[in-house]
Amino acid sequence: MATSASERLRRLLSLFSREDRLMILINADPDAMASAMALKRLLWRKISNTSIAHVNVISRPDNQVEPFANCKGESPGIYTFCHN
Repeated sequence: MATSASERLRRLLSLFSREDRLMILINADPDAMASAMALKRLLWRKISNTSIAHVNVISRPDNQVEPFANCKGESPGIYTFCHN
């Protein structure tokens, strides 16, 4: 019997506690960026901090973004989405 999506999400969330901090490290391409942002969104109320970092140079203009408002003082290459 296949595991339901809600059960897989419950299992994922059970791996983390409120005190945890997570760095999602990606080889940045559009799919990896979207997946990292989706994971960050799933965890935003579950853990204290989630950051996304990339190991490669993002050279294609359509994949580049303007720097986000630096709400927590992270270094370049680490994108934090602030939640109010």
